[in-house]
Amino acid sequence: AMQPHEVAQAMKHSLDEDEEIVLERGLSVLADGVGKTIEAATTIAKVEEGSQAEDVDPIVIAVGAMRQYKASANLQAHGCRFLLRLSEIQQQQPKVTAAGGVGVTITAMNNHATNVELQEQSCIILHNLASNNANNKTKIASLRGIQTIITAMDEHLE
Repeated sequence: AMQPHEVAQAMKHSLDEDEEIVLERGLSVLADGVGKTIEAATTIAKVEEGSQAEDVDPIVIAVGAMRQYKASANLQAHGCRFLLRLSEIQQQQPKVTAAGGVGVTITAMNNHATNVELQEQSCIILHNLASNNANNKTKIASLRGIQTIITAMDEHLE
């Protein structure tokens, strides 16, 4: 199986080459990889040492892919699943925030309002990132995240 940094490297190339399907599959692989163990999530963020380290941070690349393909339902769904898994691990939360995870999550909610699973996962991501973090609460509020969450709840409360 490919290591997270190898997946990220392939995705970085795909981001440059505009290959949406590769990015979509890469996000899916990364999301599945995190789910298996907490250690896997930690290794995802610890890219091989060296000059390329910044370039292939999977979290940064995932957020970049989500920014570039806002309309792609599948890519956004896999991206949210990846961010959800990371947001559940306390030491990954600052990395998700620093990469722009709050903004892409709210954007995904606004652009894919009918995808119930994405809406649910996104609410949990925002909840996880806001818990015990005043800066993230402010960031979510300033990006109209609270209105977005309320809209999602109004639409999808069964």
